[in-house]
Amino acid sequence: MSLSGIISRVLGVLVAVAYLCLASTGYLTPNLAGPILVGMVLGLLLIWFPETIGGALEHFGPRRTAPENPPFVVALAGWLFLLGVPVVVVLLSK
Repeated sequence: MSLSGIISRVLGVLVAVAYLCLASTGYLTPNLAGPILVGMVLGLLLIWFPETIGGALEHFGPRRTAPENPPFVVALAGWLFLLGVPVVVVLLSK
């Protein structure tokens, strides 16, 4: 595993811990915590296991011979879930 992969995983966990701290201190209302939790879990899964998920995605869809997704793209999608879902949820709740 590369150094950038380790840094990405550590930063992902730190962001998730920050979300959990916000939820436990009451900054996130219960109706916001659910969607943010889903985004957090999906994001962490994509960040922590990009090779496995990228390889598994080639078996879905109309063509079974689709090329494997690069781990970088899968991890980037994880970061979009981890950082984007909370922003969208908070903006839509106002």
